[in-house]
Parts: sequence; structure tokens; C-alpha cells
Amino acid sequence: MSRDFELAELKLIADVISSSKFLTYNQSAELLHKIENLCCDCDAMQLRRNVFVTGRSKQPNKGVLYNVDTIQRAIAGENGKFKISFKYFEYDMNRRKKYRDKARICTPYALVWDRDHYYLVAWNDHRECYSNFRVDRMESVRITAEPARPLDRDFDLTQYVMTHISMFSGDEVEVKIRCDQSIVNAVLDRFGMDVRMIPDKDGEHFTLYASVVAEAPFYAWLFQFGGKAVVQSPEWVRQEYIDMLRDVMENA
Repeated sequence: MSRDFELAELKLIADVISSSKFLTYNQSAELLHKIENLCCDCDAMQLRRNVFVTGRSKQPNKGVLYNVDTIQRAIAGENGKFKISFKYFEYDMNRRKKYRDKARICTPYALVWDRDHYYLVAWNDHRECYSNFRVDRMESVRITAEPARPLDRDFDLTQYVMTHISMFSGDEVEVKIRCDQSIVNAVLDRFGMDVRMIPDKDGEHFTLYASVVAEAPFYAWLFQFGGKAVVQSPEWVRQEYIDMLRDVMENA
């Protein structure tokens, strides 16, 4: 009997579901049960033995799936493209939700999966710029009657995602970084295969040229390599990183 999925393919899907942070424990279990129904009893038993739902850092907001659905419908715009409204929150020290001002009004352009989280890339009416929002921190997502703002013709979503480490919003700047050859794979993982890298004559280093948002996530990414990644320019980025390192040492 022919089937749409091989067992290995279903296992891959099941692994993604079980490890997804944006799904609650119950949502993961329910989806895995549906995956089992796509294969025969024998394969379902094998799938069940090899997949488990981890409770590690699971999403407490069960409305995330519905948020994603609403956002996708707004982006697709089958009945016309419109802006969305939503409430945005962060957690305080007591794990209570702290809402940001009033409801946000944005034009949604894309949903991006980055480091175990869903992000919305949108035009922020309040700030009049492109902004990123964690979907699991959005509530009361609604499609409004206000027409969406057209996407700028020169806006490159792929480039935008590659340069906004951890989806931090901000202005891009091109940096020049001298790197040890041992971190080349980490560089390619972060910036993609088309990033500009110039090998040094010593055969042990290369110079990386990349556009980044010079904010905390970029410096955190840089820090993991220690002296194997040295910012050469621009000078203000280099100095900002040095100041950050000095602050860490003084307060350690």
C-alpha cells in the first residue's frame, strides 16, 4: 500500500513537534497522536517508542497556534490585506505578564522561525519602522479593517533575517571581523553560504565582512569565540564590544 510519508519522514516531523518550545505539552502530545494516525499500527508503535514529549521549557501560552493562524491569514490576504492589532507583553521578576503600553497596530509581512521561537516581521505603525515580535508574547491578535502598508520593493526578507541576530530590531552596519579558521562553520551557520570571507595569507585565519545589528545578541554571539573573532571595524562597534567586556569583568 502506497503512502504519502515514509516512517523516517514522520519521525523527523515528530521530533520537531516534540522539541518545539512554542507548543504546550498537551498540544505536542495531541499533534504526535495525529502523526501516528498517518502510518500503520506497526510503524505507529515504533514511532511511539522513539519519540517522547519533553517538558523542558515548554510554552505556557496555549494561544500561540491561534496567533499563528490569524497572522498567516492576514499575510495571505485572501479578502484583501489588512493590518493586525495585538497586545504585547514581557515577564517581570515574579513571572507575571507586564504589558507594553496600548495595543500595537502593525502590517504583518512574514513569520520567521529562529532559535526555537516564532517571530513576526512587521511594519510598526508607532515606530514607523520594521520590527520583530515574539509570537508567544502576543495576545488578542485581531485582523483590523485598516488596509495594510505595502512592503517596500527593496526590502529583502532573507537578508533582513540573516542580519538581525536573535531577531533584534535596529539599524544594520557592516562589520569586519578577523576570525580563526576553526569557527568557519559557525560563521556559515549564522550568515549563510554567500557571506563574504577573505582567507588570510597565514592559512589559519580569514576576514569576515557581514551586515549585522550591533546589539547585545550580536556581541553575545561574538563572545562565545573568545579571541578567535576580533572586530576590526567600524571602530565604534569595536569600542562598544570592549566596553561591554570590561563591564563584565568589573562586575564578575
